Amino acid sequence: EAGGMRDERPTVILEGPEGLGLSAAMHGLQREISKYGVCCSYDRAGMGKSYLPRDDLRNPETVASELAYMLVNGSNRGPPSVDIQNITWPVLPPFVLVGVSAGSVYARQFSIDYPNLTAGVVSVDALPVTGLGEGEGFAPVYSDAHKFWLEDVLYNCEHWLQPLGIFHMLSDIVVAFMLPTTGRMQHDGPTTSNFWKTGFCGTMRSEYLSLFGKEGEGIQRLKTVEESGGLSKPHIVWARGYECWRHWTGTACGTRKPSNKAAWKWQGNDTTWYDIQLSIAKNTQDPYRDPETGEVTILRGSDDTSDLAFMQNDQSQKQIADAVFKMWAKLGYPVLPTA
Repeated sequence: EAGGMRDERPTVILEGPEGLGLSAAMHGLQREISKYGVCCSYDRAGMGKSYLPRDDLRNPETVASELAYMLVNGSNRGPPSVDIQNITWPVLPPFVLVGVSAGSVYARQFSIDYPNLTAGVVSVDALPVTGLGEGEGFAPVYSDAHKFWLEDVLYNCEHWLQPLGIFHMLSDIVVAFMLPTTGRMQHDGPTTSNFWKTGFCGTMRSEYLSLFGKEGEGIQRLKTVEESGGLSKPHIVWARGYECWRHWTGTACGTRKPSNKAAWKWQGNDTTWYDIQLSIAKNTQDPYRDPETGEVTILRGSDDTSDLAFMQNDQSQKQIADAVFKMWAKLGYPVLPTA
């Protein structure tokens, strides 16, 4: 799915979060970015309208290679292009990759595997790779989605709930839990509905194991790069204002944890979500710097911005879009109005 106005700014590619690696979930953010440039979203293999992967290997290198193939060769309908005002334009590299949560891992992996296709990376509530896949005894930073979609839940979903059709019957409840205020996604209701009919649990489980399970060797190359010099491409990190954990019975927050509170366990210490994000930003040779102090910094969401709800929260969408505009400016393109 693509949208936007055509100019010389690099095309933006959205890489969705874990469990929601489909274009419909990114519609609101895509709409904001498309006001000023071309922005494309896609369904990862095994998600939405994309075919199920041929094997269970869903590590970041595999996801990055599939995206690179699609961006270079297009789909089975022809080379990649977008239709803007009844004119077909080719989608050409280099691209700005915007990765959300686990999607940031895939975007960062893409930048080191395909530097000629990458102009820059914008990470949204990024997952750190330090410590991931190191076996028992380590408590990695889980996203809120991973706190619910644990490996045993995904196993039962793959082998029992989906084959028996239970997940399809409970789809309305699941959508309400995972996608608060889903009215904003109804522009593509059939895609959202059909998503729950696919074998997505197996795909989600494979992605989960590649990040957090014993099969976590897939993140080792990215980990090595970030610990020994960092990404070579420009990198901007945006972080939510608070973490929201929702009840099954509604979309309101059950608990709310500010990102500036030392409430996350990371590398054996209590730390803030902002500090975790800053550590990721510093693992870059060309990070975003404070215009006044020149210090490496992150873009902090306002107090009313949260995690999973960013796809429905107007303030979050505009602020993340502003991070993309800052990336365009960093790459030498005209500065756009602050979102």
